[in-house]
Amino acid sequence: MGSRDPRAVRAYAEQLLGDLSLSLDLLCAQPGVDAARIGFVGHSLGATIAPAFLAREPRVRAAVLMA
Repeated sequence: MGSRDPRAVRAYAEQLLGDLSLSLDLLCAQPGVDAARIGFVGHSLGATIAPAFLAREPRVRAAVLMA
């Protein structure tokens, strides 16, 4: 990322949140995946962005965050 411009930081975060949602769409579409039992493990940046992701994503039922 490299930039401290607030607009660039926000754009990066929005892109990351969108990518996580798309990844969850793909996961839930897989045969054999129980979409009612999805969890999230976040480490480092994953733990930092997780609260924003989990607040928007009701499909995630459990989370472990390690910062």
